[in-house]
Amino acid sequence: MKKRIFSLITVFAMIVSIVYSATTIEAMQNRVWVTNNQQEDITTIEKGTGEWQDIKIDATVGKFAPRDTDLQINPGTILSIPVSGNELGANIILNLSGGSCEVVVDNQTYTNSSNKVTIPVTNTSDTMVDVTFKIQSYISSIELSYTQPEAEYPGVPEGIEASDKEYYFNTLDSLKDENGNVQENANLEGVKGSYDDILVDARNGKFNIQVDQNRVAINPGTTIYVPVTTDSKGVSLVIAGTIDGSTPIDLTVDGKVANSNSNIALTVDDTKYVTVTFNSKAYVSMIKVDYGSDSGYGVPEVTAKDKSWDFTSTSSVTRPDLQFEKGEFDGIQIDASTSKFAPRENDTQINGGTILYLPIAADSEIALTVSGNNYNNLDVEFNGQPISIGAETVFKADETSYLPLTFTGTGSCYLDGIVIDYSSDNASVSHTVRVGTSSLANYSSIQSALDNEVSSAATPLIIELENGVYNEKISVNQPNVTLKSISGNSDDVIIQSNYYSSNTFDDEGNFVPQDEKDVGTDQSGTIIVGPKGTNFSMYNITVENTYNTKDNTGKDQQTPAVALCINADKVLVNKCKIIGRQDTLYVKGPNNRIYFKDTYIEGTVDFIFGNADAYFEQCNLHMAYFNGKDNGYYTAPNTNEDNQGLVFNQCRLTADSRVEDVSLGRPWQNECYTESIRVDGSTLVTYFDPDIPNPNYKNIGSATTFIDCYMTDQIQNERWNVWTRKHVNGSTVNVTYEDTVEFIEYNSMDLDGNLLSPEDYDIVLGKMEHVDSKTTLEEILNKMRIGNGLGQWLPEIIPDDNPGIVTPPEQTTDDENQAGNNQSSSTSTSQSVKTGDTAQITILVAGTIIALCGIFVTSKRRSKI
Repeated sequence: MKKRIFSLITVFAMIVSIVYSATTIEAMQNRVWVTNNQQEDITTIEKGTGEWQDIKIDATVGKFAPRDTDLQINPGTILSIPVSGNELGANIILNLSGGSCEVVVDNQTYTNSSNKVTIPVTNTSDTMVDVTFKIQSYISSIELSYTQPEAEYPGVPEGIEASDKEYYFNTLDSLKDENGNVQENANLEGVKGSYDDILVDARNGKFNIQVDQNRVAINPGTTIYVPVTTDSKGVSLVIAGTIDGSTPIDLTVDGKVANSNSNIALTVDDTKYVTVTFNSKAYVSMIKVDYGSDSGYGVPEVTAKDKSWDFTSTSSVTRPDLQFEKGEFDGIQIDASTSKFAPRENDTQINGGTILYLPIAADSEIALTVSGNNYNNLDVEFNGQPISIGAETVFKADETSYLPLTFTGTGSCYLDGIVIDYSSDNASVSHTVRVGTSSLANYSSIQSALDNEVSSAATPLIIELENGVYNEKISVNQPNVTLKSISGNSDDVIIQSNYYSSNTFDDEGNFVPQDEKDVGTDQSGTIIVGPKGTNFSMYNITVENTYNTKDNTGKDQQTPAVALCINADKVLVNKCKIIGRQDTLYVKGPNNRIYFKDTYIEGTVDFIFGNADAYFEQCNLHMAYFNGKDNGYYTAPNTNEDNQGLVFNQCRLTADSRVEDVSLGRPWQNECYTESIRVDGSTLVTYFDPDIPNPNYKNIGSATTFIDCYMTDQIQNERWNVWTRKHVNGSTVNVTYEDTVEFIEYNSMDLDGNLLSPEDYDIVLGKMEHVDSKTTLEEILNKMRIGNGLGQWLPEIIPDDNPGIVTPPEQTTDDENQAGNNQSSSTSTSQSVKTGDTAQITILVAGTIIALCGIFVTSKRRSKI
């Protein structure tokens, strides 16, 4: 019995094998069966079965009858068509010679449309598809079409070189459909296509060339593919255009959010298409692929000589006015093809998307300073590296070339100058002029000397001042200027003026001057050192704003009146006196480094303020008294978050005996989110949130540091103050955003040199610590870029016999005589500050400068970097 069963199984297996072999399906490939009696081996089958070209025919209740031009198939006939397995499926197509057709496949009925019946097949393995005919049909052919995977899109571009390329939309010749046919209707919509070598996928959008306006209108959902290749110096993409004439286009570039009219840095490891998806309606005038190694300008004819460019109306070279075009300015190549380069009176407007190619000669160390105002916080890069406006950037150039200065983002940056300083160009010829009333004087006023003499790193200007009072308002707008008294005594040379700021504004926030002297805080300085005044220095001079010291001394007349305003990098003030009341000393420019040595500074409210990095060594800060005011603040920084702000080392803080409420400082503009209204000319707060920074003052992190300083015991128990405003309900509210305030005292002492303890105070905002002074000071100065290292600066101080800083005079206690009417600048006595066992910065002493009137003296410039 077992043998019989085994034999049956064997026979069954053989039968199955034979059946399988008879129905083996060919490897997947499209097939066409032409069905007429002209074909080989095709015969009529009626009331029977058969096979023709792998199709099995069951006509036991039907008929399969080839004719001259087609095949007649009667109802009930079943065709079993072989189909290979395919993940993407296939289609069986019955082409009719006429009439109608109705078939059933897997209980699904299919009828003809336009002389054909299409039967979708979804099978992943080989199978026979049974097609049962329900009505008499006339078939001219049968097609089997396998669904093929789409070719990878967009694929990899070919023949792409690392050369800048720009695409303009002023012709239809480059617009083609997916099959390469020119689209004369100027439109790709719901389809794929191309423009030049850019691939366009407008299946979910629209790409419409508007030749008359030299642009393309692109609907959201459209994706374009821009061909790029690798470049060792980087590749960037610029899409020039807007949504409505001003609003940047919302883009996604290789999966990252981006905007039009800006340089979009690309990551390109190999030749590829960059994917750009438009997320909003867009009007594009130009697309540019920019390769870092291809400036397109060749090699500049330039040598390693210091060079400066003036971007104001005082420039000796005419500045071009460019919009959506290229140009040149004094050797700088300008690419404003997607943006704007617009000269103004005091600066030049540079829009996001602009590239300035600076001509740079080969040198081992080069310092670049780009000065101006970056109100809109554009991203600024030099040769691919981020830089800050106003900050010195040190780099090396192995070869002479044009290097790109790029501006990216929304809005504008306003430049007033660019300076290139080559370390190899270190020879200088200084020249000295004399100002005064004697027969030896070259000029009778300081400003006339500044206006008529030229100064540079190669030709520094030294202005020597004879004894006297100079009633002048002075502006320094050129580099490497030195002002010094001939006598070497600050009491002998006094520069004074009486400009001020009334702080009067209309309801729209516009400043409203009350008279010709009311010029605003920024412009009220007796001496203003502008951004071009790099390497300015001043020795043994008194600078005073007399608006509240000698004039306007009545009660409630105190107002901002700056004595010295510095908005330049690498400035030295040595053994001087700076005298005012409110806002005496304005140190301005977030990347500027300003060094005060052995200098006396006098004021009342916020009398040392600003956002520069300013270092004060062995200076005397004296808080004066003003009629009706018994309080004051030494400092009011509005430092940028990453900077060090105001740093005082071994300084002496004193105060008039009538000032009862003395504060080390308060954080200017370091405010939280507020909402306010204007009422009778005043701004009143209606709402504030102390946990949210004010968007109008983003990146502000007010910073003041005192190291080993001697403090009057008049300083309040809280040491510091918060910033307050008036609330609409009449109260005073704290609007300080405290998270970013950096107020600190290290090793503070009383005036006798005894260490103060933080446990004795209820400190607000700040902190008091005992630390190793040397290490702490070194760390801070390194962050301020003050020192001898690469990219750092340390001033050379011309030696003299003046013993050092001064202590203030005692002010009269008679309320009828105002503080400042006593000329502290002429009655002060000299006294050295107590220094203790603390770190001292080494001062580089230059060789003696022979400064005879009218004689030019050649000397070696210091190591500048």
